[in-house]
Amino acid sequence: MNFSKRSFTLIIISLALIAGCSEQPAPIGSTPTLAPSKPTSATISATGEVVPAQWTTLSFTQAGTLVALPVKEGDRVQAGEIIAQLDAVDLKAGLLQKQAAVQTAKAELAQLTATPRPDEIEAAKQAVEAAKNRVAAAIAQRNQMTSSIAQADITQAQTQVYAAQVQIDQLNESMKKVTSIGGFALSAGESLDNYLKYTELQRAAAQAALDELLRGPTPNQLRVANARIALATSEVNAAQARFNLLQAGPLPQDVAVAQAKVDQAKADAAAVQAQLDQTKIVAPFAGLIANVAVDANQFVGPGQPIVQLADRAGLRVETTDLDEKDVARLNVGDRASVNFDALPGTEVTGAITRLAPKAKEGTGVNFTAVIQLDQIPEAVQWGMTANAELTPTGATAAAPASEIREAKISANGKVVPTQKTLLSFSLPGQVIDLRVEVGSAVKKGDVIGQLNTALLEAEIAKAEAAIKVAQAGLDRVKAGPRTEQVAEAQSNLAAGQALIDQSAASRDVVKDGPTQAEINSARAAAQQAYIEMVKARTKKDVLQSDKDKKKATSKMVDDADKQFAIANRDYQAAQERLNKLLAGANADALRAAQANVGAASADYAAQQAQVNLLLAGARPEDIAVAEANLAQAQAGLERARATRQQAELVAPFDGIVGDVLIRQGQYVNAGTPIVLISEPTGLHIETTDLNEKDIAGVTLGSKADVAFDALPGVIVEGTVSEIAPKSTKSAGVNYTVTIDLAQVPEKLRWGMTALVGMQP
Repeated sequence: MNFSKRSFTLIIISLALIAGCSEQPAPIGSTPTLAPSKPTSATISATGEVVPAQWTTLSFTQAGTLVALPVKEGDRVQAGEIIAQLDAVDLKAGLLQKQAAVQTAKAELAQLTATPRPDEIEAAKQAVEAAKNRVAAAIAQRNQMTSSIAQADITQAQTQVYAAQVQIDQLNESMKKVTSIGGFALSAGESLDNYLKYTELQRAAAQAALDELLRGPTPNQLRVANARIALATSEVNAAQARFNLLQAGPLPQDVAVAQAKVDQAKADAAAVQAQLDQTKIVAPFAGLIANVAVDANQFVGPGQPIVQLADRAGLRVETTDLDEKDVARLNVGDRASVNFDALPGTEVTGAITRLAPKAKEGTGVNFTAVIQLDQIPEAVQWGMTANAELTPTGATAAAPASEIREAKISANGKVVPTQKTLLSFSLPGQVIDLRVEVGSAVKKGDVIGQLNTALLEAEIAKAEAAIKVAQAGLDRVKAGPRTEQVAEAQSNLAAGQALIDQSAASRDVVKDGPTQAEINSARAAAQQAYIEMVKARTKKDVLQSDKDKKKATSKMVDDADKQFAIANRDYQAAQERLNKLLAGANADALRAAQANVGAASADYAAQQAQVNLLLAGARPEDIAVAEANLAQAQAGLERARATRQQAELVAPFDGIVGDVLIRQGQYVNAGTPIVLISEPTGLHIETTDLNEKDIAGVTLGSKADVAFDALPGVIVEGTVSEIAPKSTKSAGVNYTVTIDLAQVPEKLRWGMTALVGMQP
């Protein structure tokens, strides 16, 4: 439309004459009202297209090789049926690994919470009893050293001293006889003298042993015995603590940690399962495969069309050339008669179920009317051309007209919403829920659509599990050590102290060197070995002499030589043992004993540090680390939830859906236009051809009269609310002026054309 100022004035006058036909003239200064349009029974013709009420193009959300495509064009599928599948060997292997981790975590939880078996409890009891028995044995050994020396032992030792003395006296008498005889008897005196020395040494050893029995143990020996008792007592306490710990069962915090690890493992497995599920395309509804866009074994990318699915049972007709004048005469529910170019002689009836609130983009100002057929002919197919005869019902009421003024500036315009927005997802994904259609009313905050959130929900579950693990870890740190653990550590510390004492006493025993009884006993043993060596040598010499006289064989001499060699080595070994004892404490043994003391001291220091650590409880640094882990897990959950929210398309204000640009089941990229919504009653006018000369005469607040092609007889008063600061130069130099309407006519729709007359 492009009217001159004079033409617009004539239109306004004509409308005024129509308004003047009412029974009562309007008072001066009042706003005249147009008479309502008379009902008409004329039908409206429109061309349309057969389309399914429900259809979509399905894609994968990830790239991969198409290993299964079990459908072809024309196949019918049921909801949930697999249509296509990608190669998923790696994901399947990963899922098995995650499932194994779940079983491991469950087994660890079961092991932690399992009631101790009777044999375990019995074994722990026996360990306590065994430790007590070792204490009793150590005490008995110490008592035997101090107060339990039997009189029989003393008597036996005294008898050994007496017997040795008697033998010495006898040997002395024999020596006197040998000395008095002289001559050949003197050769036997050497042997007697050796025996006498040996017997004297035996008496000295027996006397030393008797003295030790009468004196009792040395202080260092008592220290060793007392240290053994202390060590055994500490072992009793440690065994009792372990028994108590076994009966007490696990701490709630430990159970919580183990359970949280199970939940975390499950969440990890669920995340892989969600990825695996997305390697399959399943039918979102029952329908017909209308198109297959790829071949099996082909590599496909995310969002690449795979198949097109339609529900043929829901075929309907959507008009393609219903202009703005005709749509203004129609209402939802109006009846229609439909025939098809492809089916001569076939005619069906139907009803209008929806009238688009917005004009379609393209040539002309056309609106879509959706016609639901009462019956769907068997031969009708998606995409066929339809011809509809629409029968309007009721009359189109005229809106009140503003006061008629002569317009000095006129322009064409179009109806647009005062508030509109094109909504998109900020994430890529498959649209699994689209809750609106063209013309749907929405409230602020309503969820309009939703992406497939399986992976996002899995990430939230993983984040929640991570929080459980972190919280359980923090609680465990704050709980500190168990009483039984402290008791066991303290028992180990006491055992460490006892071991130090025992090692030190043993070292001092080594440092003291051998006792006099040990030295005397070694001297006697050396003397006895010497006597045996002399006897063997004498026998060898005699046999050698006899051999020369042919009274002994060579074998007898050889055997005697061997016996002498053995006796000589025994004597040398006995003498070496005596020399070591006479040398005092062995340097190597003393160093080893001192090393044992050092090792025991180091162990004690470590045990003391462990006790101190347990008694101190959780360190501030440990708590800070655990709290930081928890805060990090909470931040991860918030991030996962925020991402999950981005998978929902939410209405930012109350409005009407003007257009739906995708189908449910489609894959969309981030930013892909999804739904166009507008404020339901806030319609205003934007001029389309106001030139640069006329714009100079327009100011904010200027009054305007607006007429509409689609609403004959309707004039609405408006006010200039906005003037564009920059021109549009697509067809001449024109400026956009926005006019707010005082009242929005009922039949006015987004995209309808308007004629605007403005007063400078």
